[in-house]
Amino acid sequence: MFDNAHAWQEFGTYPLDEQAVRLHHQLTFIHPFPNGNGRCSRVMADMFLLRHGGEQFSWGPAPHGPMVRQEYLAAIRKADCGDIASLLAFVRS
Repeated sequence: MFDNAHAWQEFGTYPLDEQAVRLHHQLTFIHPFPNGNGRCSRVMADMFLLRHGGEQFSWGPAPHGPMVRQEYLAAIRKADCGDIASLLAFVRS
């Protein structure tokens, strides 16, 4: 996962926002913790953006309630199937 992110940076494979979204998605897909994977991966994506001169994501429209969570999870599920576009749009909505 980190090798992928490094290669995306080195070769400019994707725009910065997409790199961060892909990093976020891969970390949630690996699911290394029993709880808190989404929170940890969102922090990692924001740290990645800040480190490379970008701005943190909004992670959906405020306030972040149950409907926003459902939209986020639907976007994650689409990304699981290879469609990253919904997640990419969601993070800046």
